[in-house]
Amino acid sequence: MIGYFAAHPAAWQWRIGDGLQRIAQAENAIAARDWWAKQAELARSLGASQIAASHDAFNLSRTDSARPAALAAEAITTLINVRPDLPLRLRRPWSADYVLALYALLSGLLAAERSSYRPPIVSGIGLATADQQRWQMGEQYGELLNQYYGDSEVQSNFLVEAIGGLHRAGAGGAWLALFADPPRSLWRAAPLDRSQPWRRLGLVGDDGHQKPAAAMVKQAIATIRANGSRIAGSPSVLDLDPERYWHDPGATLQRLIDG
Repeated sequence: MIGYFAAHPAAWQWRIGDGLQRIAQAENAIAARDWWAKQAELARSLGASQIAASHDAFNLSRTDSARPAALAAEAITTLINVRPDLPLRLRRPWSADYVLALYALLSGLLAAERSSYRPPIVSGIGLATADQQRWQMGEQYGELLNQYYGDSEVQSNFLVEAIGGLHRAGAGGAWLALFADPPRSLWRAAPLDRSQPWRRLGLVGDDGHQKPAAAMVKQAIATIRANGSRIAGSPSVLDLDPERYWHDPGATLQRLIDG
């Protein structure tokens, strides 16, 4: 794929191994790092110049994951995907606090082990909508969970809170999970057949009409631009001891998310 599309102007970033650890785990963190470095080297040899290291709550909760600081040495960009997937157990999924906590965690791990680094980009920001906010049982990676859906106001507030908070924290960027909901004709296809929240994460409904959140997000971005797109001074990061964190990352991550 890289060989075919590396020169295309739309293919400006390549995420190596994004999400792979959910189906194939490395023997340990060193093996995971070495595998990633080899794949990144191969990608560069095929013409990929913008290589990204992507992290999420899943690999940040495991001791056999490659350390973010190790991958940052090879990558042009570091990302944190904040989709509300397992192993996250969110008490208040309508609040963007967990989005900011995941960003602060990755930034803290990078700052603790690298003298300089690019602020991570935050991807996968979204909250599924319904006519009325509710909890509903659904499947996620083969496990039945009680999943949250917000109404249009809750989604709007969530996205504005996330975008504004990440800007103030100095994030390298904020990417939404989806721009538009998939059409109903695709709902029977994987992963939409079982991961139902992914049907409703967009700013545009499956009927083609914009949700109220679309206007709110546009206004939030316009306000940031009007006030200056860059924050003044150095952004604060979470003060972390990497060795203590990686001793029991799953428990530490959940404590950070719970606040």
